[in-house]
Amino acid sequence: MKLEKKSIYTEEDYNALPEGAPYQLIGGMLIMTPAPSPYHQKVLRNLAFALWQYVKEKELGEVFFAPIDVYFDKWNIVQPDIIFIDKMRTNIINNQRINTYPDLAIEIISPSTAYYDLIDKKELYERYGVKEYWLVDPLKKKVE
Repeated sequence: MKLEKKSIYTEEDYNALPEGAPYQLIGGMLIMTPAPSPYHQKVLRNLAFALWQYVKEKELGEVFFAPIDVYFDKWNIVQPDIIFIDKMRTNIINNQRINTYPDLAIEIISPSTAYYDLIDKKELYERYGVKEYWLVDPLKKKVE
């Protein structure tokens, strides 16, 4: 599939991409996100598993990890590495995507996504009311 070149893309363009296409829609721009490194995936697995065990044990809600679409508006559809949704808000989950902000978004910083994670997505999460945003830096072994 060849995507028409545009200055601004919308939800319609994003939805026309093949399933699993490595893109996110941020501010009307299609951002390609290459496959993460094995180390990134190892950090994601360990963190997601620990979070899921806790959430499941306490019956707090749902945990998902990328790729899963989180829809903010027709110009912003992102795929955080890990998200948590409180059990009181599980109505935002449908068969295709998460229909608004999660309660917690976690991004694991990679060289190819650091700018978007630190600047654009952080601003987007703040604007749309994400209650907590964790930035995980696996190289520095640090969570902010």
